[in-house]
Amino acid sequence: MFFSFDADEDNKVRNIFWSYGVSRSCYEEYGDVVRFDTTYQTNRYNLKFAPFVGINGHGDNLLFAGAVLSDETIQTFRCLFSTFRACMSGKAPISIVTDQDGAMRVAIEQEFPDATHMNCLFHIMSKAEILLGTTLSGNPKFAMDFYDIVYNCLTK
Repeated sequence: MFFSFDADEDNKVRNIFWSYGVSRSCYEEYGDVVRFDTTYQTNRYNLKFAPFVGINGHGDNLLFAGAVLSDETIQTFRCLFSTFRACMSGKAPISIVTDQDGAMRVAIEQEFPDATHMNCLFHIMSKAEILLGTTLSGNPKFAMDFYDIVYNCLTK
């Protein structure tokens, strides 16, 4: 198991990172595309759970690594991505899919400069539905066409 943490000036743990041996083996085989998301807040301390997830050749989800973060700053993400890369024997992902966090975007550009960064379709559609809410609900034909174009696109 690979385990890492950092603490503040009062020796209070701020961030924790871990990855199991089998997870690192899976990353070696299937780590070309990584999904990274910090929208999970499942504890009373308001800490962010940050999983690094991939998909194997059978379409099964794989947890490559996980982290618990105290904040979402550029410095925290840079440290996390650097630790992830070190844990994975220096291998950076070819593509990384994330939410639309600005600090995360900057850190990815700095720590994984050759990776293609893509925004998660779930987050894009959530924002589109908020912005187009009245249009989608008021025009069922438009809504049907809109979702068909997004989810059944025949081009890149």
